This record gives sequence, C-alpha cells and structure tokens, in this order.
Amino acid sequence: MPKPDKNNYAATAYLRKRCIHPNVLTVCKQRESCIRRASKDHPNCVFVGRDGNGEAKGGSLRGCSQIQFRRDIPGSKKIYPFYIEAAATADTVEVYEAPIDAMSGASLKIIQHTGNWRGVHYLALGGTDYAALDVSYILPEHNAHCSVS
Repeated sequence: MPKPDKNNYAATAYLRKRCIHPNVLTVCKQRESCIRRASKDHPNCVFVGRDGNGEAKGGSLRGCSQIQFRRDIPGSKKIYPFYIEAAATADTVEVYEAPIDAMSGASLKIIQHTGNWRGVHYLALGGTDYAALDVSYILPEHNAHCSVS
C-alpha cells in the first residue's frame, strides 16, 4: 500500500467537489480509509480496503486532477472492501459500487436529515464483483441478523 502524503488538500478538494460532506471526510481521514498519494506528480485519492484486523490489504486509485485516472492498486483483493463502519452497533449495510458512491450515500443522509448517518455501515464493492459481500467479514457479531440494502 502506498504511504499517504502529508498534504491531503488535493484529495479533500476533489471529494468536496464531488459533494462529499465534511463529516464523512473527517471519519474517512481519521481511519485512513481515504488518503492522498501523488504518483508521477499526479495527485490521487486512495480508497483503502482493510481486513478484519484493520490492516490495509488493497485499494483503488482515483485521479484528483483534470486527467481521468482509475485503477486498482496492484495486488489488491476485492474481498477487502472500502467501507465506513457505523459508530455504534448497527445491523444494516448499504452496498455501493464504488467508494465515492458509498461516501455520497453517507453524505446524502446528512444533507437530507434522513437519520443518523453513523448508524449504518457503508460498503463499496469496488466494481461489480460480489466478493466483498461476505458480510460476516464486516459484521461477524451480526452475521445472523444483518440486513443488506
């Protein structure tokens, strides 16, 4: 996994331009699930996928500049998805195709005042591969009672 850059401005600006709420960005930055990493002088957002122990196991890159750039980090496994964990016990996982979509879903909950945005887990498949839907990996203690929407 690439190390994060000290200056996260380009990634933050890119995600704010995509209407990601500052509260969502704060949580993702604190957990280092969304970081900035420059590659060949091009700023990228890195959406980090972690295992059950919180160890980074993969991620996807999205360009933060005018040049459209999308790629998975070599060696990444889709079974380790980008996700935003609920703040408390929750039995609902909202599933999205991409990390930005998951962040947008959380942002919409805040903007529309449709409930506690931290009361739901947000999971991004990282494409259309269903490998990340092993909900028992994300919510082992709720496996029998988990609702995926």
